[in-house]
Amino acid sequence: MKRFALRLAFCLVCLVCTSLFEVGAAPLSVHHDLQVSLDFEHHRLIGTDRMEIESGDHSDLHFFISPAATDIEVLLDGQPVPFTRSGGVLRIARVSPGSSPVRVLIGYTAVFDDAVPQAPVNTDNPGYGVAGTIGDQGAFLLAGTGWYPHFEAGKTTYRIRVEAPAGITAVTAGRSLGIEERNGRTVSLWQVDHPVQGLALSAAPYHVEHRSSGKVTISTYFLSDDRDLAGSYLKAVGRYLSMYDKLFGPYPFPKFAVVENFFPTGYGLVGHGSIEFSKKMAAKGWIGMTWPKEFGGQERTYVEKMILSEEMCRVRAPVGY
Repeated sequence: MKRFALRLAFCLVCLVCTSLFEVGAAPLSVHHDLQVSLDFEHHRLIGTDRMEIESGDHSDLHFFISPAATDIEVLLDGQPVPFTRSGGVLRIARVSPGSSPVRVLIGYTAVFDDAVPQAPVNTDNPGYGVAGTIGDQGAFLLAGTGWYPHFEAGKTTYRIRVEAPAGITAVTAGRSLGIEERNGRTVSLWQVDHPVQGLALSAAPYHVEHRSSGKVTISTYFLSDDRDLAGSYLKAVGRYLSMYDKLFGPYPFPKFAVVENFFPTGYGLVGHGSIEFSKKMAAKGWIGMTWPKEFGGQERTYVEKMILSEEMCRVRAPVGY
């Protein structure tokens, strides 16, 4: 089965996490300075998250982190502090009054080794049960896996540094600050200034291309077999953004990325879709059926679209939900 594309608009697909602050006044903001290193050979992520938390209350601090995380180190304002864990929730005891902003450092190691399907026989589960995996082909980590310490706040920003084997580019939400080669490793830098519920991460040997659509940067992250499709995807996304701009107003994020996954997935518009299957659908005029022709659509009726959708579901085509 052909590799499948993950379309990230970005929010990458998020799972809702438990509320992570003690009942009372909500925290005002948190900034993450997150650094992770991907170890493909051992399916391992080594991370350090330095957080600065502005809080209107002095409460216990709760973080969601992978239940499988080990080697955890916690510093509060530069000093080691005791903590407790229950499942995926890490708790630091009540913060002393007058200590805002609170500076927290959490260091950790976690293994993500969900089995990756190579030839799945159905699409009942769009992700085929894979929430987090790191291996020879790349890394795929959904927000709900706890691959970084998630802290619920009214406003959350991130600066993210992902170090991976040479030639492996990492992509997540927000704005790319560049890709660097250092000491035989590839470093991807990201900045997230807009509110997101959680971050997903994908890393693989991507061929990356960009183009601008107004103030939005459109990017494709494709594997080598599909790199020739980048131009057509960039043009198509530009048309879509133009159409939605007229219907709903400007796209509110700095980028729109189309990211190919390294294993088969079957999410729909806000997740994953098959590049090969999409090409066959497009050749038959079955994509954008109800859209105006000026934007590449067919101007077909919604009844026709519903008939097609029902038939796709009946034969379990990889078109998501």
